[in-house]
Amino acid sequence: MNRVRIKICGVVTPDDAAFALDTGADAVGLNFYPKSPRYLPPDATAWEERRLPPLAVTVGVFVEPDDPDDGGSGGTGTTTTTDGERRAP
Repeated sequence: MNRVRIKICGVVTPDDAAFALDTGADAVGLNFYPKSPRYLPPDATAWEERRLPPLAVTVGVFVEPDDPDDGGSGGTGTTTTTDGERRAP
C-alpha cells in the first residue's frame, strides 16, 4: 500500500513550519511568487536551516520560474505552476 505524503504550502514563519512538521506534515512549502499574499523573499528564509529539524523537507513553490521577476530559490524540492496569464516569448 502506498503512503500518502502531506505538504503544507504557504508557510511564512518558523513556528508555523515547526507546527506543521510536528503534527504530521511530511514537507512545508515556501512561496516565492511575489504576487502571493504568502510570498517570502528568498533572503527571508534563512530561518529554515536554523529552526527546522535536520531532515525536514522544504519545497520552494514557484509560478513560471523562468520569469526573472519570480526570483527565489531554496528548499529541497520545487513545485511549479503558471499564473494563467499568457506571455509573449
